[in-house]
Amino acid sequence: MKTKLISILFCIAAITANVTPQNVVKLFNAVPIGATDMNVVANQYPYGSYQSAEVYLSCPTESSPRSSITGPNGGELVTDNYLTVNDQSVCPLGNCFNGTLADPMTLIGSPMEAAYNAIEPVNISSVVAGTGSYTFNLIDYGYTYGNSDIFLNTSCTIIPVYLPVQTAAGAGDQVCHRDNGKRGQRTLTVGASAVAAHLRHGDTAGPCN
Repeated sequence: MKTKLISILFCIAAITANVTPQNVVKLFNAVPIGATDMNVVANQYPYGSYQSAEVYLSCPTESSPRSSITGPNGGELVTDNYLTVNDQSVCPLGNCFNGTLADPMTLIGSPMEAAYNAIEPVNISSVVAGTGSYTFNLIDYGYTYGNSDIFLNTSCTIIPVYLPVQTAAGAGDQVCHRDNGKRGQRTLTVGASAVAAHLRHGDTAGPCN
């Protein structure tokens, strides 16, 4: 019995030794489904970017770093339209969502999961090649936009350079969205980094009266 126990402990130690420790940082808060204003999209750099984050990664030199983009708890994520790392799209389906459940324009202000099918975590190890600065952009090409909470998981040490203001889970900033006059005004809760874009196209800060 003792011999078997020792063998099991050696096996566990060997498996543990081969598991690369992961460091995690939240890149983006969830942004509810929003209606695209093409004037805003056209004036973003890169084109269509509505959220941006930057980190410096210090990666181990003895092995290839392993990195991935995930949703909460290492799970699925969704972004309309896609996510870039140093200007390279990493969405395996072209978009970072797997089709829609409903017309997102009818669900403005709702969580992304109400209209979009999420995708599995994305392995970005081929893009994160080693130590250096990495910029992450969420890109919107039109109609609607939004994203789930998005995290970077990596075997590198993470040094934040710029991360959008993080609010408590489920929280956000309210704006009164003019909706281009189609359905009147409505109150939306958006990520803090998305407020400026809303104000530029005529929305106002705070809830609608």
